[in-house]
Amino acid sequence: MQRPRGGLLGNGGGGAGAKRPRKHISFARDGIKVRFVKPPPRSMNHRYWFTETESVAKKGISFEVEPDIAVSVDVSCRMQLTGVASQSCKALPLLSTNTVAGKQKPNSKSNGRVYLRLKANPSLGALGAVQRASRWLTVASVEEGHIEKIRVILPVGSYTLSCVGPRPVQVFAQVWDLETRLN
Repeated sequence: MQRPRGGLLGNGGGGAGAKRPRKHISFARDGIKVRFVKPPPRSMNHRYWFTETESVAKKGISFEVEPDIAVSVDVSCRMQLTGVASQSCKALPLLSTNTVAGKQKPNSKSNGRVYLRLKANPSLGALGAVQRASRWLTVASVEEGHIEKIRVILPVGSYTLSCVGPRPVQVFAQVWDLETRLN
């Protein structure tokens, strides 16, 4: 024996009139009120739903790397080193007349340049691949009292910077930062 199809709540033959409207329940002082509310058309979803958009913002930063001190930098998106500068000895506070390496005077010709070195720190995921490339690389050098333009792009990762020379070096960089917005 077959059951009859159709009717008010059946699946067959009702067309658009067979759909039940959605309920809206509101709580008031008088008690609970139940109303039937027709959902808005999909073309109006932008009024009822939000979307998340991401944009990349470039931010300029500068920092100083002192001799014999390693600086660790964590790059979360991307970073580009754009310039290095070195102040003259006259602009720096009192320096000792002897340096640790070789005991040369700071004004001699051999101490005219300061070098910026870079080393990639191994991450937990790629220990073997990074260990081969984790040696110190000289990425820039600058004379006393000058500014040099460089273009070194650092992808996501952890890096160590160091300065070789008698004076600190100022590093100028652009950092890519992801900004999210709700629209």
